[in-house]
Amino acid sequence: MYQKSNRRLGSMLSEINSKRDEMIKVGMNYGFTDEKTIKCSQEIDQLIFKYQQASQQSSFEDVKMVVQKILFRLSRAAF
Repeated sequence: MYQKSNRRLGSMLSEINSKRDEMIKVGMNYGFTDEKTIKCSQEIDQLIFKYQQASQQSSFEDVKMVVQKILFRLSRAAF
């Protein structure tokens, strides 16, 4: 699960960086206040928001897994 979420987060970062590169190119061609550039910027904002949500969920799942392992070990030690 940990590797799967890391791959997903890495993929999301790649998408953010690709969109950022696109925005820079669009901005250089049309101007940084052009509608096309602003649209790219807004799409980046959405991608970053999704990345942050996925990152928080991944962190929660990692903590949950560690706690479950600790509880399992404690339960086995009790017997």
